[in-house]
Amino acid sequence: LIKAIDMKYLNTLVRTLGAPTDYKAGIFLHKKLHDFVKKGEPIYTLYSDSHNKLELAKQLLQQQDFYTYEGEEKKK
Repeated sequence: LIKAIDMKYLNTLVRTLGAPTDYKAGIFLHKKLHDFVKKGEPIYTLYSDSHNKLELAKQLLQQQDFYTYEGEEKKK
């Protein structure tokens, strides 16, 4: 269950991918607040024309996710 979405961090990630200057860059959220998530189910898709920006966003997501799940405390 998704308890919270860190919009500031999500904004940082989207800008890392190249938005708003690159209109093809961004994140599509497959899951919204209070949606249930099954293991292995996609919860978002990253888009960018730049391979380097895409890799940087992936690295940032490995350090911290913008979703907070039930049973997990929000990381600061």
